[in-house]
Amino acid sequence: MGIYEMSEENTPGVGAVLNAAGLTSIPETHCYLSIEGKRFDFTGLAAGSSSPIAALLAEHRVSPTNLLDIKVKLHKDAITVWAKDRGISKELAWATREACIAALAERSAIERVSSL
Repeated sequence: MGIYEMSEENTPGVGAVLNAAGLTSIPETHCYLSIEGKRFDFTGLAAGSSSPIAALLAEHRVSPTNLLDIKVKLHKDAITVWAKDRGISKELAWATREACIAALAERSAIERVSSL
């Protein structure tokens, strides 16, 4: 699992939310498979002009059996530190992240309908 700086460049669809919050990026967790130093992403994220992997802030080896237990804690810890470094509240940072995820879900739904 990695924590990367999610931006419009590496996660198309979040730019408007980030701009409205006065931000260019926000930490997001991303799960992928790493084998012998190579990373494989099966999440189906839309490709941007750069990769989330190129914007990694931290990387954690997590077993699939305890991923759900650890992912949210690591993410919230990263958001707390990131927000403090930027002088914003962790609550605002988390709410902005949640709005970004909602924008991605909406974009994905529209793309599915458009492909019918």
